Parts: sequence; C-alpha cells; structure tokens
Amino acid sequence: MKNIFSFKNLGLFLCSCLAVSCSEDETTPVTIGDFQVLTPDLEVTISYTDTDPGEYVDLSWDRAKASDGTTVFYEVQFAGKDKNFDTPSMTITPDKLGYANVVQLSQQQMNIVAERTGIRPLQTGEIYWRVRAITGLVEHVNSTVRTIKVTRQGGFAETPKAIFVYGEATGQSDIAGAIPLKQTTDSEYEGFMKLGNGTYSFVNAKEGDIRSFRADGTDLVEDDNGTIEGNNKIYHVVLNFTKATCTINEVKSFNLWWVDNTLVPLTFVGNSTWELTNYELQWVKFGRGKSQMYKFQMIETDKDGNEIVVPFGSYNKTPPAENPTETTALDYWTMDMVDPTATIGEYTFKFNLSYEAQLVDIRVMLQPESESYFHSVKLSVTE
Repeated sequence: MKNIFSFKNLGLFLCSCLAVSCSEDETTPVTIGDFQVLTPDLEVTISYTDTDPGEYVDLSWDRAKASDGTTVFYEVQFAGKDKNFDTPSMTITPDKLGYANVVQLSQQQMNIVAERTGIRPLQTGEIYWRVRAITGLVEHVNSTVRTIKVTRQGGFAETPKAIFVYGEATGQSDIAGAIPLKQTTDSEYEGFMKLGNGTYSFVNAKEGDIRSFRADGTDLVEDDNGTIEGNNKIYHVVLNFTKATCTINEVKSFNLWWVDNTLVPLTFVGNSTWELTNYELQWVKFGRGKSQMYKFQMIETDKDGNEIVVPFGSYNKTPPAENPTETTALDYWTMDMVDPTATIGEYTFKFNLSYEAQLVDIRVMLQPESESYFHSVKLSVTE
C-alpha cells in the first residue's frame, strides 16, 4: 500500500483537531503606535572648553507602544540642510542600549553633530532630527522633524585618527605615498619634512572617505587647495584640530647642545632624521670640572621671521646619575620637546665615558611611525 502520509497532512490534521486556523491571512501584524516628540525647536550657541563642558541639550519624546507588548527601543537621526534621513549624517542611541526616551547631548557632542551635518567652525546653520522607534520585528519613524539652529565655536569638533601629507611640494604627488604625521596629543599632529614649491594637502586617509585640510595663514581649514613656496627647506609642521591652527615653521638648524651652551649643527638626511658623523667627543668645561651632559636644540622661524628655540631632551628632568654604557637600555635614548625655560642642566643626557676623544656618529630620529622620538650615539666606523 502506498504511503500518502506527509508533514503537510500532519499539519492539516493538527489544525483540524485543535480548531486553530493556520491561515497566514489571519495573522495580525505587529505595529508600533505613534508617539509625541516633546522637545521643541531649539537655538544653541556651542560653548565649551577642556575645563568647562557647558550646558547639556536634552532631546526627548513620549514612549511608544508595540501592539504585541514587546519592548520598544529608539535612535535619534540627524541630517543637514538636505534633510536626507535615508542616509543620516549621524545617529545616536540613547543610553547606549536605546531604551531611554531622551538623548542628553553635551556641547562637544552637539559640535560633532554640527560638523557632520556640514556646519563649519564659527558658522551658524540648522540641524534636523527625528526619532525612530524599533522592536526586533518592526520599526516606526515619527513624522515630526525638529530643528536645532546652531552657532559653532572655532576649531574642529573631531580630531582625525590619522593625518598624512602629500602633493608636489612634498615630493609625493600620489596620495598612496602620502607621508604620515605623528599624533602628539589628543588634538595635535606634527611632522618634520623638506618642502619644495607647489601643492600640498593634509588628509585623514589614503583611500575611502577622505577629508583634506590646509593652512590659511596660521588657521587650519578644510580644503584641498594648499600651496606653498618651500624652496626645498626643512619645516616643522604642527596641526591642532581643537584650535584649528596650522604652523609651518622653517627649521633653521638642529644642534647638539652642550651644557656650556656650545652648539654643534647636525645635518638633515631625510625621513625626519638628522646626523652628525665623525664627530670627535671632547668633554666641555662646566663649573670646576668637565661634563659629558648634553641635549639638543632646534631653532626655527615662523612666517613673520621670529626665531623660536625648541629644546629636545630626556624625559627625566634630573640629569642622569651615571653615564650610559654599551648595555644601557634603549629607552634611555628616547627624547621629546622639553621645557624651554628649564636650566641648561635639566633634561640632559650623558655620553659614554669610554667615548672621550673618539669619533662618534650621532643620529636624531623624529619619525612619526615610532612610538617615541629617540637618538643614538655610536662609535664611527673607520676604514
């Protein structure tokens, strides 16, 4: 006898026995009811500092209800003047989970939203926002769109996660070969490089969503039309995004700086590196005796021709108690910019005592890829 029993027949049999309809047409869809947006249109002047966060801005709405009683979560969508919520400029989830029916924005967050919606520093513009309610199955977007008229303070709201520079003036016309800058603080990048004449751009990435910046005097602006007459000189470049400043100072010299104030110039050899080769070490007079203490000094000039002295030295303010040897740990040689008002003996290094009257090679490496700036002192190799 042919077996005609199947899972389909089993389903029909169970539905018949339980008097339950299995028709999909009779299934009631889950919906989210409409709700009211409570916060009216606002006008905000952004004002905050590192020490004063300013007043918070609350965006709130009534809770929505799902027809099946499940929990409703929310997100706030922001758009610029195009009011394009299909691809929001920014989305914020309340309390990280999305359950709260209020978003509390700090002045800094408001500044970030304004920047992402196209309002530039020191400009006034309008931000549009709406609320989207969601469960695991359905969503409902409230039709109310509120406006926040924002006046921004100076500076960029966000510091890029990386900065590179390229262009004719850098010798790297292809963005793929863009030169990285070193992030020295939460909002600042710097680099040391030779610049010729021509175009340049500071960029946040080498591919994808690329933002470009340039100097406008000492201001940092978002634009890709930077030009410079660098004349193949060495420059110290500093970008500060919080202050929206950019300084491009010529490095006139980089020197070994003895504690008797003797300066011995090093030569720039590329890749943020200076060298002093075949230098005969002789201890200098200091007080009643001789000293092996030293640090470094960079002399630069700003766009107005003012001379700026930038000392580089040890992380330790107190001079080292002992001289280094061939087995001294590498971190001894790390260095950074130090207090220019410090005494001549503070933040100093010492030379290896066995190097007296011998030829040495000194290298200073301020390379952006390194975690720290550092230098080395090695005996010269002579044939």
